[in-house]
Amino acid sequence: MNGPTESDSWNKYTHLDDKITDFQNQNEDAHVQIRKDLGDKINDEVKDLRSEIKSKLSTAWFVRAIAVLAAIVSLFFILSYSKVLGTQDKHTEEIQETKLQIKDVESEVKEVKKDINSINEDLKNTSKGGNKRIVK
Repeated sequence: MNGPTESDSWNKYTHLDDKITDFQNQNEDAHVQIRKDLGDKINDEVKDLRSEIKSKLSTAWFVRAIAVLAAIVSLFFILSYSKVLGTQDKHTEEIQETKLQIKDVESEVKEVKKDINSINEDLKNTSKGGNKRIVK
């Protein structure tokens, strides 16, 4: 028999499997290398950008910019709410006065209730036959 034998087919399969494995390994190695190169390139770019920023803008500039923004916001707040800022004390005093007035009215209501109860008692006593005179 001059045709391919089973061992020839198996050898071709093994050879093909080895080629696929080699290709996978080379592909993985290439991907790892590309990722590493890309990471290094990004890190280099970040370092370059940081150095350019540091050379063009100082930290003091950022501090001044933040201070100016804080001043502008504070000024805006003060000017916008200046009419309302002083009214809190006035309203607090009015609330205290109102509370005192409520206490006074409550005590007057209690006195009126006492008077009504005493009048009712006197009326009951009078209607029971007693001619008692109410003196106040």
